[in-house]
Amino acid sequence: MIPAIFLRYLERWSDTDEVPKMLEVMLMSLEDENVDVRSNGSLSLAVVIRNSMLNKIETLQKRFNRRIRKLALPPRSSAEYERTLRLRHGAVLGLISLARTYPFTVPEWMPALIDSLAKFATEPNPIASSIRSFGQEFTRNHQDNWHADSKLFNEDQTLALSTIVSGTSY
Repeated sequence: MIPAIFLRYLERWSDTDEVPKMLEVMLMSLEDENVDVRSNGSLSLAVVIRNSMLNKIETLQKRFNRRIRKLALPPRSSAEYERTLRLRHGAVLGLISLARTYPFTVPEWMPALIDSLAKFATEPNPIASSIRSFGQEFTRNHQDNWHADSKLFNEDQTLALSTIVSGTSY
């Protein structure tokens, strides 16, 4: 619902401070206590960025990466574990939403983003399952043109994509 409202009124809001406020509402949804709200917030954010804010990708990518670095996952017995896991999941979903802004192409920054997502593929659920789901979606969307898209990935990034899609094996 938010993307529809946002895109409908974007032209009217272009000269006001409403656009940053709406973006902040969508970013706050990535930190909601309910996993479904976070997941849908990620999808909504991808739609809005794809249709009106492609110039914000680099800024948002830095924001999400900074957030993840700042939030080290404590031991499960810690009182902060659930909160930290939720906030890390939101930041990972933010990175996933950036990748979803280009569902059928691979911009130059995408392989590095996928490589950074692979670092979190072994974290507890819902982080690992969100990353794996995105990896499968990415593979499905790019299978027809993979012969060309694969040339944009180096060997380590291709391995990272494989890790995202199938998980790790020991």
